[in-house]
Amino acid sequence: MKEIVKFSKKHLCNGSFRLNDEEISNFNPDVDIQYISTGSLYGETTIYGKIIRIGGEDPKIHFRINDIDKIIFDVNEELAKKLSPRLYEFIGLIGKAEWNAEKFNIEKFEITNIVDIEDKSIFETFEDIRGLIGKYWDEIEDVETYIN
Repeated sequence: MKEIVKFSKKHLCNGSFRLNDEEISNFNPDVDIQYISTGSLYGETTIYGKIIRIGGEDPKIHFRINDIDKIIFDVNEELAKKLSPRLYEFIGLIGKAEWNAEKFNIEKFEITNIVDIEDKSIFETFEDIRGLIGKYWDEIEDVETYIN
């Protein structure tokens, strides 16, 4: 909401939120919303990417999630040694995360487990997904309409 209101003020425009063609809320450049800073959120998650740097005197991992984002977090020496042969491999890391509640970026991460990712084609991957969840869609005649 903060970004939408900021955009509205900057460009002097009105906007609305709609659900099933019904307006449920609207805003204009004069709308002022009070925000409560929620601090941090905590929970377990899995992040996917590749280790692009690991180690140091106080061991850290630089973990590239996509072309833009990377996370840097502390690890102990034992874990750094265990993960160092995985440098530049695409892997998943399961762990406990602390997110900035306003920006939704991970600020701290503690690894609890490592997920090996198989290098497969997109077609093989979708076949695997179909094998796992396909049975739940078998009785639906028009899946695209159902999803929409």
